[in-house]
Amino acid sequence: MLLVFCTADHGGLADYAHAQAEALAERGHAVLLLAPPGFPFRSSLYQCRTLPSLPSRVRRLRWLQRLATGATILCQQTALNRAIATTGARRVLCTTYSEYLAPLWAWRLRRWRRRGVRFGAVVHDPVRDFVVGPPWWHRLSIAQGYSFLNVAFVHAPIQLDTASPQPQLCTQVIPHGPYRYPAASSGAAERRRQLAIPPRPGCC
Repeated sequence: MLLVFCTADHGGLADYAHAQAEALAERGHAVLLLAPPGFPFRSSLYQCRTLPSLPSRVRRLRWLQRLATGATILCQQTALNRAIATTGARRVLCTTYSEYLAPLWAWRLRRWRRRGVRFGAVVHDPVRDFVVGPPWWHRLSIAQGYSFLNVAFVHAPIQLDTASPQPQLCTQVIPHGPYRYPAASSGAAERRRQLAIPPRPGCC
């Protein structure tokens, strides 16, 4: 069993997670994707299990949003730990690297690593310059976010700033891969005409 851990419910990260899970399943892996309730994809190639998510009503209350986001991160990490325990998975792929609140949850994943579970993460954004909290907490969080990984997947050669030396962390360059887009329809062309949008270069 290969666990794919995705915390995005929309956008490019969700698209990437779906494409990645299908590609791994097509290569013969039994894949269980952990994703939030709003995850827009379902596939016959892999299983999907729902992660806890931030309630939409909380998102509208600014004063609760940060607290609720932190609680969601911790709940999702608890769900990941539970999935590792119940499935007996020995490989976990995080579809994106994240350091937020890592000092509060990474220790559990380091414990799994010591038991032989291998962890990888796709580092889509290797420059972690969005600082949450004081600088010392930011640097500690970055180090903790890398501390349990066996391999970090990147899309171009780069020296990762892990904030501290990480034992046995391998960096592997992987291609980003193509996205599949639906073919243009006559309805789209009609809508462009209605909105007086000029034709794109090379289009008739």
